[in-house]
Amino acid sequence: MGIATAPYSAYDLLTQFGAFTFEQPMSLAAFTQFCEQYPDLIAEREAWGKVSVMSPVESASGENEGHVFGYVYAWNLTHGKSGRVYSPSTGFLLGGEAIRCGDTAWVSQERLAPFLADPDYRSKWVDVCPEFVVELKSESDHLPKLQQKMTDTWLANGTQLGWLIDPEQEVVYVYRAGESEPEQLRGFYRYRAEWGGGVAWVYVPAGGAERLIQAAHVNHSS
Repeated sequence: MGIATAPYSAYDLLTQFGAFTFEQPMSLAAFTQFCEQYPDLIAEREAWGKVSVMSPVESASGENEGHVFGYVYAWNLTHGKSGRVYSPSTGFLLGGEAIRCGDTAWVSQERLAPFLADPDYRSKWVDVCPEFVVELKSESDHLPKLQQKMTDTWLANGTQLGWLIDPEQEVVYVYRAGESEPEQLRGFYRYRAEWGGGVAWVYVPAGGAERLIQAAHVNHSS
């Protein structure tokens, strides 16, 4: 989309345009400046300059994202904070040019060490490919596009394990480095979760989240 962003607030952009893609390629420097100007937006940049801005997710997807992040964060705590867990708005710098986001990402302390050695790391894109990434399909997402992102973006740049969760079809695609096809875990169970008088239905893969969390234990010595 060809738009002049300067007159717009982040709220204006999302309410008037929703999710959109810039018509012209954007340099990494210009993209970084755009994100600094609109820190409330979640945007990604392809290596060749294509920039896409995502719209906020609706209630069900937001709850599912929160639960996945919570499970991975809890797993990290119980494993001695062996890495760091990143939220859906975190930008990872891949191949020196692309900026991509995952719904949840985990990076080991070992892999993060060179990046964290930079005194200014807090104000930079995460210049590391996460070992573990979760992509959670929303109703507006296209499954083939997410599958391509998992293989061509994450695995191709060094991710060791990826979950692509499709709540609508109740299937989790488990991607592992070195394997040509993902494993499919089918069948969810539902349970009621109550917060402050509110009730939400939460979808969890059959066998429980622990089955997937166990799979997230990446062997760093390999």
